[in-house]
Amino acid sequence: MKVLVAEDNPASARLMERALIKAGHQVAIAGDGAKALEALRAAPVDALLTDWMMPNMDGIELIRRVRQSIYPVPFIMVITALDTSNAKAYALDSGADDFLGKPVTIPEMLARLTAGYARLTQATPRVPLTSVPPVLAGRPPFVAVAIAASTGGPTAVRDMLATVSPTDRAAFFIVQHGPAWMLEAYAGRLGREISLPVRLARDGMAISPGAVYLAPGERHLLVEPGVFVLRLDDGPPENFIRPAADPLFRSVARAFGRYSIGLVMTGMGRDGAAGCAAIQAVGGPILVQDPATAAVSSMPQTVIEMGLVSSSLPIAEIGPAIIRYVDSLSADLGRRAGVA
Repeated sequence: MKVLVAEDNPASARLMERALIKAGHQVAIAGDGAKALEALRAAPVDALLTDWMMPNMDGIELIRRVRQSIYPVPFIMVITALDTSNAKAYALDSGADDFLGKPVTIPEMLARLTAGYARLTQATPRVPLTSVPPVLAGRPPFVAVAIAASTGGPTAVRDMLATVSPTDRAAFFIVQHGPAWMLEAYAGRLGREISLPVRLARDGMAISPGAVYLAPGERHLLVEPGVFVLRLDDGPPENFIRPAADPLFRSVARAFGRYSIGLVMTGMGRDGAAGCAAIQAVGGPILVQDPATAAVSSMPQTVIEMGLVSSSLPIAEIGPAIIRYVDSLSADLGRRAGVA
C-alpha cells in the first residue's frame, strides 16, 4: 500500500514511517497540509494519514481539498492530539474516514489502516436472490425504513431526516458507520436537531412507529421478526465494519417484507448494497442519495451499478419521497387488514 503521512512533528512522522515500512507499505512524508496536497497531485496514494494542527494548511482543510480535487480519493485517517468528542465528530463530518487520538498505538493504527483500505477497495458484491431469507408470514404493524451511511453521513442523514414529516406509519432504522463514542454523541445531537424522536438502539428495545433507531458502536442492529423488537448482534464484521448495514437490511426484509424501504446515502465502500438486494427481492423500494451530491459516492453508486435503485435523489428530495412511499405502503397495509 502507498501511504502518505502528513505530520509536522518529525519524531511522530519517523515513528509512523518506520512502523508502516516494517508492515510492508511504501511511505512518503509531508511536513504540512500544503506539501501533502502537492504530493497527492503529483502521484496518487492508497491512504492518507494526516495530523490536524499543521502550519500552512491544517489537516481538516487538507481533507476538504482532497475530497474536492484529488482522484482517486485515498482512505483518509486523522491522527491527532485533539482527542475530544467534538473534535472527532468535526473531523469525520469534514470527510475523514477514520480518526485516531494520540498517542497512537502502532497495532491499532495498522489494523484501522488495513480495514479502511479493504473497505475502499472492496469489490462490488454479487448477491443471488436465493440468499434472501424468507419473509415471515403475516403483516407487519407499520412500514420500515432502513438507512445506511458512512463518510459524510452524520450531516447528510440529519439534513435528510429534517425533511421527513412526523409519522406514525413507519419506523426508521439507521446504520451510520462509526465507533461507539461517535454514535452515542450523534444520537443525542440528532435528537435535538430533527422533529422525530431518536433512540440509540438497545437489545430487546420495542419498536414504536414514528421513531428513529440508531445502531450503537461495535454491534450489528437487527429487527426480530414477528415480535418487532431490536436485537444487537456480536457477529463478525461485514464489509470490514461493525455495525454494518447489510445485516440490518436483511433483517428488515425478513420482518417487514414488501413494507420495507431501503436508503443508501453517502459513504465509502459497498455496505448496504447486498442488503438492498434483499429488500428489493421481497418487493420493497430502494432509494439512494444522488452520488453527485454525496461526500463519498461509492456506497450509493454501488447500489446503482447493481441495478437495484427505484430513485436516485438529492438530499432535499429524499425525505418527501420516503413519506410518499410510506403513505402508499401504509394504505396497502390498511386495505389488506380490512379484508383479513
